Amino acid sequence: MELKTIEQLYVKGSDGYLIVSQIDLNRLLLVKSARDAKLGLVFLGIKDAVEKIRKIHYTIPERKISIERKLEEIEDDFQENYKIFFSYAKSDSAKFKIKEIADYLNIKFLNVEIMYFEKSKIAGEDILDYMERGVKLCNFFIWFHSPESMLSEAVKKEYKMAVYPGKNIISITEDFNSFPLSMRVTWSILFKEDLKEIGNQLMNDITKYDDIRTKNKSGKIRKIFRFKSCFA
Repeated sequence: MELKTIEQLYVKGSDGYLIVSQIDLNRLLLVKSARDAKLGLVFLGIKDAVEKIRKIHYTIPERKISIERKLEEIEDDFQENYKIFFSYAKSDSAKFKIKEIADYLNIKFLNVEIMYFEKSKIAGEDILDYMERGVKLCNFFIWFHSPESMLSEAVKKEYKMAVYPGKNIISITEDFNSFPLSMRVTWSILFKEDLKEIGNQLMNDITKYDDIRTKNKSGKIRKIFRFKSCFA
């Protein structure tokens, strides 16, 4: 059965009736009546009220901000919070000042959360579970490149887990010339002893990269390096 336009609905409950009548495309009249009310009189009253309300001038208030724009703002706010995963050989922790850089970034940048093994691992958590959790949550994967990291089984697994879903991979290396061209990274940074300098450069680069990605209408990000992994 085709009803075309629905003008009125009513629901019978244990305590009475709930009646919904359409005034126009943008307004509805909701009426609740007692169980013992005479419905004929109720419907007549509703009809009279609807006709009177229709004569009242009404304009739909303009939104100060569109729903689409509000969603974009929410997305922008979300994107500005960075979860960063540090991947490194455990023997390189002191050399690369992992803890010091992480502490500096966490203190200076309120929207940054650094995840690294010596701090982020939950007590009793399996190493593979930690890797999977950290890489899955992060939006930037920082690989501290060194000869030791190239031999580390943990780093190899973390790297592979980051490559597969297309994570943003940034390498921090002591020597660009020793960096394997077969690695897939978004960009590389030369390591410096000054932890504030390396920390600020890392966050400046990430912020600029995120701005470019947000403004890129196609949503496709150009990769500086995009090669097959040399980790077999």
